[in-house]
Amino acid sequence: MLRPAEWDTWYAALERAFGGVPEAPEERELWRALTEHERSIGLWDGEDCVGTTGAFGFRLTVPGGGLVPAAGVTRPRTGGADCSPP
Repeated sequence: MLRPAEWDTWYAALERAFGGVPEAPEERELWRALTEHERSIGLWDGEDCVGTTGAFGFRLTVPGGGLVPAAGVTRPRTGGADCSPP
């Protein structure tokens, strides 16, 4: 489970995986608020976050119109600390 104090390092690793372009502060705050820490995982090599994943909870409509809880997996990233762009 991702601890709130780890979020900045975790999210920086995620940004590197998707091109290394830092997002605007407003965008980062939106993602910080949307992150479900109990559904987010960081893989750590010492102080370096080398893997990320998470899931967003939602409800899925099933045949007959019922709603069931579901999770959408997102934010996968793997690689060592040296995988950041040059």
